[in-house]
Amino acid sequence: MLNKYIAEYKTGFDFQFSRQIVQEICGIQIVIDVMVYFDGYNRRQKADAVLKKGEHQYACECVDIHNWDRLFCAITLNNAKYLCFRKTLYGFTLLNADTLVEEYDYFPEKVINNEESFIFGDAASLGNILIFDGCYWADAYVYFAYDCSQKLFLNLSDEFCVYAGSGGIHAEEDKLVLTGENEASDYAEVTITHEELSRLLKEKGLPNC
Repeated sequence: MLNKYIAEYKTGFDFQFSRQIVQEICGIQIVIDVMVYFDGYNRRQKADAVLKKGEHQYACECVDIHNWDRLFCAITLNNAKYLCFRKTLYGFTLLNADTLVEEYDYFPEKVINNEESFIFGDAASLGNILIFDGCYWADAYVYFAYDCSQKLFLNLSDEFCVYAGSGGIHAEEDKLVLTGENEASDYAEVTITHEELSRLLKEKGLPNC
C-alpha cells in the first residue's frame, strides 16, 4: 500500500532538484535531496534520503510536504535507539539507529481509500510507548500514544482534554507530562504514569488512528 501511494503521488509530475540537506543524528550521516514540482498552483515535493553509519547504509524515498530539516527524530524504545520518520504525509517508520534496519513501518490503509488519517508530527518515547503530536488535516493539534508491543493507538487529547497547541511532550523516567491548551484555550497540563498509559492503551486502544 505504501509503495502504491508513493508511486501514485509521483506519477505525471516533473520534479526538479531544490536543495540538499546534510545532517548527523545519533552518529548517522544523513543526506536528503529535496525535489519540488510547482506549476504556479499545484505544489508537490519528494526527497531521496541516504543514511550511513559505519558499514551500514539505508536509502528511501519520501513524498508529500514535510519539514525536511526535521524529517528524522531520535527516540529510545526499551533502551534501543531509533530514528522515527514519515515517508508520506501519513504513517511512520522506525529505523534502528545502530543497524539502519527498518523495524517497523506503519501506513494507514484508509488513506488509499481517500479517507483522512492522523498526520504524525514530533515524536517522543516512554519505555515501549511512542508519543506523537500532530493533527488530522486542517484540524487542531493533538497528542497520540502508540504501544509498540500491543500495536494500539490512543488519542490522549480526547482522553485528558489537553491539546498540543504551543505545548509539548516531556518524558520523565516512568511518567509523561503533556502541556498545551484545554477546550477553552486555557493552559492545560497532565501527568500520566507509564503504568496508567499502558492500561489505557490495553483497554481503549485502537489498531489505527
